[in-house]
Amino acid sequence: MAEVVRVQRYPALKLMVSISNILAWVMAALFFVAGLAALTAGLPGVLGLIFSWLMGFLSWLGVRSYAELIQVFVSIEENTRSARPGAG
Repeated sequence: MAEVVRVQRYPALKLMVSISNILAWVMAALFFVAGLAALTAGLPGVLGLIFSWLMGFLSWLGVRSYAELIQVFVSIEENTRSARPGAG
C-alpha cells in the first residue's frame, strides 16, 4: 500500500502569519511603553497616554486582522481541496 506524504502548502504565507503575530505584539508593547513614558509630561501626558494606547490597540488590531485574513484564505483553499470529489 502506498504511503501518502502530505506536503506543507504555502510555507511563505504561514511564515508571514507568524511574523505578523509577533510584530503585532511587539508594536502593542512599544505603544504601551510609549504611553507610560508620556505620563511624565503631566496633563498633556495623560492625553498622550490615551492616544498612544488607542493607536497601539488599533495597530495591533490591524496587524492581527491581516494575519487572520491570510489564515482564512489558506483554510478556504484547504477546505475546497478536501471537498473536491475524489480528493479523499
